[in-house]
Parts: sequence; structure tokens; C-alpha cells
Amino acid sequence: MDQERNRRDSVTEVRKKSSEYSDMIVVTGSARTGTSLMMRILKEIGLEVPAPEFFEEDVERMKRFNPQGYYEVPEDQETGIQDHRYKGMAVKLFGYGLEKTPRAFVSKVIVCKRDRAAAVQSSIPVFEALYTDNGKPNHAKGIEDIYYDAHYRFIYQFLEAGTEFLEVSLENMQANPGPEIIRIFNFLGIKPNGAIIHSLVSSVHK
Repeated sequence: MDQERNRRDSVTEVRKKSSEYSDMIVVTGSARTGTSLMMRILKEIGLEVPAPEFFEEDVERMKRFNPQGYYEVPEDQETGIQDHRYKGMAVKLFGYGLEKTPRAFVSKVIVCKRDRAAAVQSSIPVFEALYTDNGKPNHAKGIEDIYYDAHYRFIYQFLEAGTEFLEVSLENMQANPGPEIIRIFNFLGIKPNGAIIHSLVSSVHK
């Protein structure tokens, strides 16, 4: 009971702190680099996440790759975010969505990284599932490599202007999640909460 009360008090503190941010917290990266996991972590910490877990009616198809959810809005990826509607919230934007978003609407950025070869290899079945013609993959061979490189080019061009950012390695998060989660708390300017950290450490590998 005390642990749950402690967790609720921490979430209340996080919501209060997030209201002080100049604008939204962006989670970015390329496909299969831990962006969905990061969104789940931020939600558990207490940040408001406006996107649903799944954005298509065919939830079972989407669960094939991320059974615990994606937390993204496809329209935001296409147009970028052009207003302050997500102030104080955590939003996932891949590189091309971030590129289209004015810096004035972004408070902080968390950049999810993963070994390039591992990320590219992991994204191949995703592309094959998304881009098919009569049940057969129809995407250009090697597009996964181009996709990965383009996203990080857009991301670091965006960050050149001085936006505060934190890089988080998926490999480090999976190998030793505790210190990485504490880094996220500190980056957000929030006092680390032991109950939430313990819960997140247990859930990282699920």
C-alpha cells in the first residue's frame, strides 16, 4: 500500500514538473531502436502520453512486432507537429517527423540508439509486413539501411541548434536498465523514484 502511494505521489510530482516544460518531450530514433520501449518508460514514470498503444484497427498484426504498443500517431510523423497541443507530454517522432517540427515546440529530445546492423536486420520483417503486393514484399532492397541513416541525419541536424537531448542505447537499457532509467529521471529534472525504477527494471525485458 505504501509503495503504491509512493508511486502515485511520484506521478503527481512528475505531472507538476512536466507542466513547467517549455513544450513537449520528443522520443526519436529509427525503427527498432527502442522508441516504443522509451515511450512506455516515460508513461510509467508519469509523463502524459497522448498517443494510443496501437494506431491501427488490426491490433493483432501490429502486436507481431511490438506486443506492448507503439505509442505513436502516424499523422504526426507525416506533417510534424505544428502547434503546442502536446506541451508537457511525451511524443514519439521519427527523424522525418522531427525534421518537419519547429524547434519552438520541442523542450527536450531523447534519442534512442541501437547497433546499426542489429537495427537494420530487425527492421527487415517490419518493412516486409508493411509493404506487400499480393502477399509478397515489394519494398526496395536495402531501403532499411537508407531509412536508418536518413533518420539520424535528420535528428542530428535538428539538434545542431542546441536543443537539450539525451542519447539512450537500447543495448545498455537491456543489459543494465536501472542506471539508464535513473539517467532518464535526471534528464527530465525529476527525482528518481525507487518503486517506479524497480517496476520498470522488471518490465524492460517483457
